[in-house]
Amino acid sequence: MARRFPTLSRSAVRADPAPAASPWLRLAVRQGAALLLLAGIILVFRGPLAAIDLAAVGMAFGQIAPEGWLGALAATYLSFRALGRYDAAVHRLMRTGTGPEEAARAGAAAIAISQAMGAGLVTGALVRWRLSARLTPGQAARVTAGVTGLFLLSWLVVASGAVLLFAPRDGVLASPAAEVAAGVGLVAGVSGVLFLILARAPVILGRRIGPLPGPLMLGRLLALTLADTGAAGLALWFLLPPGLASDPAGAIAAYLVALGAALVLATPGGVGPFSRPSYFSPIRAPIRRR
Repeated sequence: MARRFPTLSRSAVRADPAPAASPWLRLAVRQGAALLLLAGIILVFRGPLAAIDLAAVGMAFGQIAPEGWLGALAATYLSFRALGRYDAAVHRLMRTGTGPEEAARAGAAAIAISQAMGAGLVTGALVRWRLSARLTPGQAARVTAGVTGLFLLSWLVVASGAVLLFAPRDGVLASPAAEVAAGVGLVAGVSGVLFLILARAPVILGRRIGPLPGPLMLGRLLALTLADTGAAGLALWFLLPPGLASDPAGAIAAYLVALGAALVLATPGGVGPFSRPSYFSPIRAPIRRR
């Protein structure tokens, strides 16, 4: 009798799995991407950065009283606490599986570094990817885009309302054009919020992105934006030179306007809106004493 040998179908024959990338290779990729990004940002913005007068900056720092530094540090801490909770809320909305504490730490670091280095979408995604163990590069990019989009919508509502309510009567923000722009911005922002509430459905950008935020989530994001930007504007008010002073609400309203310009330009450290006179005038003019 002939001996029968078992036959293997093609589906049963599988190649050996590819070896996983070594930890050193993954570390090199992460570090190399960060270094390349830093070099690119320095190359692109070397002109504006070189134009900063470091001696004048040092003199301005020397004029700030110790209580001003303490107040600014306390306000900055509150701002970044709100930023971290904002990121954690977006992670929960998108169901990334990242814990709230890890998401808050990574988000606060991402926003701090991206604001200092510029190119917020790219740097923010890279920092979130490096600091969050569960996130893939694609997820980090989607979280960054979600945080940015929801923050801009919240900022539009908060900034427009602040300009209409708290802008001083004798500054740039008190002009009819500024009031009209703030009114249009407030209507547009509220309309955007209502649209998100009415159009709640899964976002078709990736399987891991959750549904659109509901009323409670949007209310929380608006409150966190108000806390974040209000504290950041208060920190700036604490650091104003002695010749520039006003009530904190007016300074915060002016800060919000310049913040919007800085977000659009995406320059390192807000170079432009917070340094050049043509951009800085929205803050400087309305808070000068008569």
